[in-house]
Amino acid sequence: MYTWDTLAIAGFEHRPVPNAFHAADSFYDPGLLTAIGETPTHRFAIIEGANHGMNVNDDVFQSLRALEQVLRAAVNFLNGLNGF
Repeated sequence: MYTWDTLAIAGFEHRPVPNAFHAADSFYDPGLLTAIGETPTHRFAIIEGANHGMNVNDDVFQSLRALEQVLRAAVNFLNGLNGF
């Protein structure tokens, strides 16, 4: 399980980071995300139904749509970094 200490060691609090969290993943902790909070340089994309491997219900097309969500979130994040 990720903790704030784990993320801090990785430098999470000092670097612009987009994060995709898979809601069906055993590591997903909505309470931790609430505690950290989103900022312009720390954005969260919650991918409903996806596990750690981005598998959604063993359905290839649902899994590809989940991957599309991650890619769109990454593009949106990168487009918003102009001032950093």
